[in-house]
Amino acid sequence: MRQRGTTCSLFVMVASVLAVFAARNLGATPPVPVETVTGCVKDGRMIIQAPERFKRERPLKISPCTNIPFDFAAAEGRQIRARGGIDLYNSAFVCPTEVALIGDCPPGVCNPAWPCDSTPCGRADPGSVSLPPDFEMAWLSGPLHADWGGRLTITVQADGSVTEREQAQPAARGKGPEETITRYRLSQSQVRQLYAQVVACRFFELEKRYWNRSIMDGESSSLSVVAGGRTHEVTTYYYIVSRFNGLAGLFLETCRTAREGVAGKSDARQERKVEESSEVTP
Repeated sequence: MRQRGTTCSLFVMVASVLAVFAARNLGATPPVPVETVTGCVKDGRMIIQAPERFKRERPLKISPCTNIPFDFAAAEGRQIRARGGIDLYNSAFVCPTEVALIGDCPPGVCNPAWPCDSTPCGRADPGSVSLPPDFEMAWLSGPLHADWGGRLTITVQADGSVTEREQAQPAARGKGPEETITRYRLSQSQVRQLYAQVVACRFFELEKRYWNRSIMDGESSSLSVVAGGRTHEVTTYYYIVSRFNGLAGLFLETCRTAREGVAGKSDARQERKVEESSEVTP
């Protein structure tokens, strides 16, 4: 009887540890209930359609896991049914699986406090486009005042090479800017997917500036694209532009996945080096 009680206690303790470990891996605060829900995807967030339970909650940011694919481009502006963790503490829908597209979101779903262009992107088809050899796409975000620092620039070339520049401090008299430069690569299929999304969102038809004049200070976001001898740059400032956000969401998610993949391989190599060195006896 005593052994059985000890075994049960050990089982409960192990189960608790595993639950906390799993929640940390999901980037969530335990406990995180896993449910199947229906919602409308806008700008990387999911408005869950269960008003009796979630009407007082903010839309949940979708946080995909690295080992579970989530297609932001296909889900943008669509109603989906998916199973995932409901992390209300962090306002996140974590690791969506079993994702099914079941319809379109109602048009014009925007933040009423900001101006909005809710025109959706079309359906991206990488197989129907030819990648221009001069293709280049860049993301820039940061404060309006350059002397504040904190700018992030990510540039993708046609060959898949990516350069990230994260600025901690801007250039000052007598010294250059303090910045971290990270380089990695995208696959050709990923680059082609980005260009297909550029075409589907009719990026070259967007205005150059979408500016909310009611807000005086803050951060702006820009996308620039070079393709087929043409160059176009679009900047948004507290102004919701669905086509801009759909393209930017895919761009940032693609780069994040590639960067984390490179970091994971680097960590694995480092672990192998440590294991090999531990086997050597002095």
